Amino acid sequence: MPLPLPTRRRQLSVLAQTQGLYSHGQRPSTHSNSLELARRQAGALMKTHLCTKCSLFLSLSLSIRLSLSLSLSLSLNLSLSLSKSLSKSPNLFNSLSLNL
Repeated sequence: MPLPLPTRRRQLSVLAQTQGLYSHGQRPSTHSNSLELARRQAGALMKTHLCTKCSLFLSLSLSIRLSLSLSLSLSLNLSLSLSKSLSKSPNLFNSLSLNL
């Protein structure tokens, strides 16, 4: 037997909030993995019908967040590889500092 309409709406609202589908005025809760959050919000854009301004703003903010996350990830990987290579050859670090 189907649920009454108010109960069904409430369940869909809770489901939407837990899966990253947000309506006007609601903000997502903090999430430790911003790439995962950006992916979930991008999926939410596909599932919800928003006005043109809102969808443009959300897609722009998601692309900025995704690019920042990727650049942070790349810079961390670069610094880790650089520190590994410097730890393997400390003479290279000394020659670099002397040249500067």
